[in-house]
Parts: sequence; C-alpha cells; structure tokens
Amino acid sequence: MNRGSDGEGHKQPGGGVGQSARTPRLPPALDFLLASWGPAILWMAVIFWFSAQPDLPSAPNGLLDFGIKKGAHLTVYAILTVLYRRALHRTWRPAQDEDAPRSRAYSLATLALSLLYAISDEWHQAYTPGRHPRLLDLLIDLTGALIGLGLWQLAQHFHHRLDRNRREERRLVRTRATHLDEL
Repeated sequence: MNRGSDGEGHKQPGGGVGQSARTPRLPPALDFLLASWGPAILWMAVIFWFSAQPDLPSAPNGLLDFGIKKGAHLTVYAILTVLYRRALHRTWRPAQDEDAPRSRAYSLATLALSLLYAISDEWHQAYTPGRHPRLLDLLIDLTGALIGLGLWQLAQHFHHRLDRNRREERRLVRTRATHLDEL
C-alpha cells in the first residue's frame, strides 16, 4: 500500500509530501439536491445579475435592439424552464416512466416556477435604476418557458423511443439466442 493511501485510492491525513487530507463530502441527500437544483439556481442568478444591470448595451438600430433583447428574454426563460423541469424530474422521478398525470403535474409546476420567477424578475427591475418592468417582457418570458417545456417534452419523447428500441433489440437478441440453443 502506498503511503498516504488507504488502499482504495483515498488520501489519508499526513500521508506524504504534497498530499492533503480527504476532502469532506456533502451528505448524499444534499449532494443530490445540489446536483438536481444547482443548475437552475445558478441560471436564476445569471438572470438576476442581468436584470440588475442599469445600462445594458444597445444595438444601433432600434428594431435590432428590440429583437436581441426580446430574443434574450425568450432564450433565458426557455433554458430556465428546461432546468426547472430537469430538477423536478430528478427530484420526484417515479420508478418507471412518467405516467401522463404526473408528467402534466410536473409540467404545470415547471410553468408555475418559471412564471413566478419571471414576475419576480420584472418586480426586481422596478427597483433597478434605468430599468422598468414590462408586461410584454413577462409575456415573452412565459412564451420562452412554453418553448423550453416543449423542447423538454420533445427530448423525452425521443429518449423514451430510443429506450424502447433498445429494449426491443435486446429482446430479439435473447429470443434468437434461445432459439439457437434449442436447435
């Protein structure tokens, strides 16, 4: 056994020059929650930071500026919604594939979270110098959330379809192997 190792590759305290003690680990439940919800929380912080900027740069053309800023609203809320949906899926995933009622409940919860954050974002802008809350932005955020949810569901559809095809291929291979064994 190497000095500084417990035989399983973990470093031990005082194990040699340049080696440090084992890094403390988070409890598994907290680690799981951070892995599930951390990306959404981080993305919320990014949105908050941009909302706190009093003077975002503008494009030289007013129409182009409008398109870029509203496109950004659409995009960031589509991403946030996918991250919320992922977190809900990881946190409360059933043992088998999601059934339709549970999937609808997750989708509604996801949209509610996205809408609540969009409302809080517009409210936050009311207190940021040079920024103003706008109903149009809220509607664009909600549209982005709907697009994000649609992308999630489309990805899930293809994922489940691929899983079904793989299971069917394995079943056929087992059937052929059983048939060959019988010969």
